[in-house]
This record gives sequence, C-alpha cells and structure tokens, in this order.
Amino acid sequence: MFSTLLNDTRKILKLYGLGALGFFMGVGFIQWGNSMLPPSLRQEVVVLLGLGLAGLGFCTAILGQCLLIVQRFKNMGGPKP
Repeated sequence: MFSTLLNDTRKILKLYGLGALGFFMGVGFIQWGNSMLPPSLRQEVVVLLGLGLAGLGFCTAILGQCLLIVQRFKNMGGPKP
C-alpha cells in the first residue's frame, strides 16, 4: 500500500489535506461546543467528538507529511523530470 502511495504525490497531498481539514473541523467543534452550548453532558459529548476528530485529523496529516518526506528521500539523486 505504501509503495504505491509513495509513487503518487497527489494522493499524498490529498491525504495531508484531508487530515488538516479534519483537524480544523475538530477544533471548530471544540470551540463551538465551549462557546455556544451551556455546560451539560451534551457539551461534553460535542467537545469529545471534536477532540477525537482533531486527533484523527492530526495523525492523518502527520502521516501525509512523513510520506512526503520519505518520497523526497526516495527520489533524491534520481533523474530529474
């Protein structure tokens, strides 16, 4: 899976963008829950959902960034396109 993914920069950038989008959506859920909802169990659930989404998005974005770094090292010293 990673070997085919390392050959396609666009897929890696899409993965990185998806992770960043998930992270910022999660942070938005956290901000919305803390500012718009009254203190309750519902607020806690919304913030927990936002925290999970932000964590998953962060891990996905970091994976995409690491794949980009590995791809650059892999292509280093090769023929220029």
